Amino acid sequence: MTFERQWLEKIDIGDVWGIGRQWSRKLQRQGVATAADLAHLNPHHLKQQFNVVLMRTAMELAGIPCNELEVREPKKSIMSSKSFGEMQTDFALIANAVSSHCARAYEKLRREGLSAQYVTVFVQTNRFRADLPQYCKGMQFKLINASDDLMVITKIAKRCLKQLFKPGYSYKKVGVCLEGLIPKTFKQSDLFNQLSDEVVQKKDKLFKAFDSINTRFGRETIRLASEGASKPWAMRAELKSPAYTTRWTDLPFVRNLT
Repeated sequence: MTFERQWLEKIDIGDVWGIGRQWSRKLQRQGVATAADLAHLNPHHLKQQFNVVLMRTAMELAGIPCNELEVREPKKSIMSSKSFGEMQTDFALIANAVSSHCARAYEKLRREGLSAQYVTVFVQTNRFRADLPQYCKGMQFKLINASDDLMVITKIAKRCLKQLFKPGYSYKKVGVCLEGLIPKTFKQSDLFNQLSDEVVQKKDKLFKAFDSINTRFGRETIRLASEGASKPWAMRAELKSPAYTTRWTDLPFVRNLT
């Protein structure tokens, strides 16, 4: 008898994970008293009499892996995009929206510990409004050095928007996509980079504080001025469900009536 078999013989069938009282009694009536007995049953019969979960449990006890660990694939791109609540023609408001999307993409970038080598911006009109002029275009900019600097990303994105924007169109959607993602720790040095190590360290501390404050007190507690003071371009959210577990302002008030 193997070492594993000896241990399984000591485990009562009712103590096996996922087996309740009803199944335990049914299995015992079939002569299955221990985990070792379960491991030797025909998996297909278990699937027919019980379910696929118990079949997999028996197979795992028999040493046959059923749930392999999933290897997390590295992200290839990070996108932030959303339609406007109303079509927009004002460049300044659209630029604010692009800045906001940069901030959302930046959050995901920092959370993953990545840097981006490309910044892509796109704009489009409402394709469902055949009565209006249509326009859809994107632009990609390659950074000299991969970056996770919000100010750098936003500056590049707004520069792209300036070239993409055409007056006379009613825009329905804009978006920002960060691509060419690499681990932040892997950065290629640049002979022409004028930033000293001291400046780089100071900026890193600045954004760590930026991230920490927004994580603790809620998204957009602090943000770049380029996002604007308000968001008249944003989608309406009158019917949005309250975020009771993540936003203090959404917590219900309880009054003492005594």
